[in-house]
Amino acid sequence: MDEAAVVATEFVNSLDNLQQEFQFILTEIRLRDQSSSEIRDNIQRKEVELNTTMLKTKPPGSTTNKEETKPDTDFDNYLKSEYDRLDKLANEKLEWSNKLKMLIDKHVKRVNVDLVTVQQLSANLNAGNAPLNSPATLISNPFNQKAPSTPTPAALNKSLSSNSQKRPSITDKISTPGVSEVTQKKRKLSSLNPSSGNNTSKKSRQSSARPSESEEDQSIDAMEDESISDSTKGGITGEADEDENVYCYCQKKSYGEMIGCDNDDCQFQWFHLGCVNVKPPLPEVWYCTECKNKLGIQTLLEAERDGALIVQQARDYRTQKLKQARTDAQKEVQSMKEAKEDDFKSAQNDSSDSQSKHKGQVEKDTENALRELNDNFDKKKEIVVNKLLDRVTQTKN
Repeated sequence: MDEAAVVATEFVNSLDNLQQEFQFILTEIRLRDQSSSEIRDNIQRKEVELNTTMLKTKPPGSTTNKEETKPDTDFDNYLKSEYDRLDKLANEKLEWSNKLKMLIDKHVKRVNVDLVTVQQLSANLNAGNAPLNSPATLISNPFNQKAPSTPTPAALNKSLSSNSQKRPSITDKISTPGVSEVTQKKRKLSSLNPSSGNNTSKKSRQSSARPSESEEDQSIDAMEDESISDSTKGGITGEADEDENVYCYCQKKSYGEMIGCDNDDCQFQWFHLGCVNVKPPLPEVWYCTECKNKLGIQTLLEAERDGALIVQQARDYRTQKLKQARTDAQKEVQSMKEAKEDDFKSAQNDSSDSQSKHKGQVEKDTENALRELNDNFDKKKEIVVNKLLDRVTQTKN
């Protein structure tokens, strides 16, 4: 169980930078799209300018000479250089798209391999903890679950539809079957002959699914096939007689060995090995050409949509931060303004108090001066009057 946990942990850790890698590649593709759009707009604008110039400088019926055709030659050179740039950008976009596809394929392959490894480790652990012939061992071992003798494609479709809900989902984009479903789905469908009703077709074990089988596993397989053979004798022949469905690209009935597509939504589901150029041993995970294209395009579209969502979230976050910074700056300016106004009011109040004190002092000094003047007048009034009278008397004499 520790080994299975290590494998799962390593895979999860490998996905840490996957989102950034997708975003980087999608950004490079988007930049080249923008550059291509700008080049096309420039070409269209140049064409309009050239047409306008030609209509102004070349009246109808006028002849042309070599000097007049020079602008056309320049424009041809300009078009050639711009279309060369467009071709280069298109090739770069194709390279980046291929890198994105290779990145997706690499992680899909790794998750399939890691899933098989984890399930094998779990199966070996369960097989080692229980007796070989106990029901718990037969139930816990994923290689022993749902392993009847090979039915017709119709019966297999029915079985797969009921087991599809138990299939573990690796990602939201591509569902990869478990080991038991893979082994069951990648079975060999031997040609069914009504005269061979006593013969039973057994499930083909894939070497890639189980690299090394122990003697215990082989004994379990033998017991399993033995018990299943007794319960299904004669049933296959009846189903084969009733199976009138057509499969594969050739739209023919089932015959020989067939392989099933791991896409649950595949319209064909089962294919003859010769029609799809597949030879034994059969692969653990296999998709038909249509499903590969559909799933690949869908994965790219979803990756681009996720990238656009991340970009939009970053823009929203940046806009929010800018608004918050603007609000904080306005609050800071308002706070400084209020502090300056308070300082001005305080200085104004101090000035008013100082002016009031000075005014009171001036009024007090004036009042004292007037009082002193009045006192001096009262004291010298009689002296002044006597001197005036003496002067008048002397003038009369």
